Amino acid sequence: MLASNNKRILRNTGMLYIRMLLAMAVGLYTSRVVLNVLGVEDFGTYHVVVGFVALLGFMQGAMTTATQRYFAFDLGQNSGNNLRGLFNTSLQVHVLLAVCIVLLAETLGFWFVSTQLTIPADRLDAALTAYHLAVVAFAVSVMTVPLTAMLMANERMGLFALMSMADVLLKLAAVLLLPHLAYDKLSTYGALLLAVALLTFTGYLLINRSAFPAVRLQWGFNALGFRSMLGFTAWNTWGNLAAAMSEHGNNVLLNIFFGPAVNAGRTIASQANGALNSFVVNVQAAVNPQIVILYASGVTAEMHQLVLRAAKYNFFILFTLALRGITKSGV
Repeated sequence: MLASNNKRILRNTGMLYIRMLLAMAVGLYTSRVVLNVLGVEDFGTYHVVVGFVALLGFMQGAMTTATQRYFAFDLGQNSGNNLRGLFNTSLQVHVLLAVCIVLLAETLGFWFVSTQLTIPADRLDAALTAYHLAVVAFAVSVMTVPLTAMLMANERMGLFALMSMADVLLKLAAVLLLPHLAYDKLSTYGALLLAVALLTFTGYLLINRSAFPAVRLQWGFNALGFRSMLGFTAWNTWGNLAAAMSEHGNNVLLNIFFGPAVNAGRTIASQANGALNSFVVNVQAAVNPQIVILYASGVTAEMHQLVLRAAKYNFFILFTLALRGITKSGV
């Protein structure tokens, strides 16, 4: 069993790395194109308002972890017999989360963006339009979480990588289309990314419905499961809030004190940092479902071996990247 698990993890990691390399290459290229099309100030303005929306939705990361954990645990403990009920409960939780984010973003968030952020007066209307579109796009991405979690928990990394690459290519197409549209570029960019989010959600939904019988809506409300999932999420909430404040909160503060041009520079730096972290994230993403499944199955000895191996691989990946950076810098 251990050998087959290792082969599956290796295969899934390879698929995720192919996805990562494509996303990295396209992401760095599209950032350059968008910067040229929007200009420094609009580029920085867009990313600070989008970052502020993500800051309001800091619980999304915690919900992603909780949803994938519940799905994988049921696969290990009950062979997936309760997946349909868990999927519907997670969908209800994410609907509630998306509604709360939209309400918060369109009230307190709208006031903050329109009065507290440093946005040129002649670009405020376009920035607010982009903000409203980003709120809707973020709500759609929240609704996509149960669908991606189902693929990850079932270790269907090939399908996940395929959809991720489709999402990246759609964003590339949106960026290439942007210079040819005779509308305000900032608000148009927000509209194009919303269209990509809707198409991606539709793709995930169709793939999940065809691959998993559990992805079916059913009427009813499981109060115990709802409270259990939210309770598990609470353990990760503070960590995700700290990460959101560190990433997006700093961007908001930089905007207030220094303006959107500084946000543009920090956005590019953050994208480079995210590309570096993704080397470790992809290994862990391939390993996490197996860790939960082994634990739920009671195979703790194999689980401990897998955890130790994953920790060693992550350490050596980061060590290699750090050593490479030190060598290139001449330190």
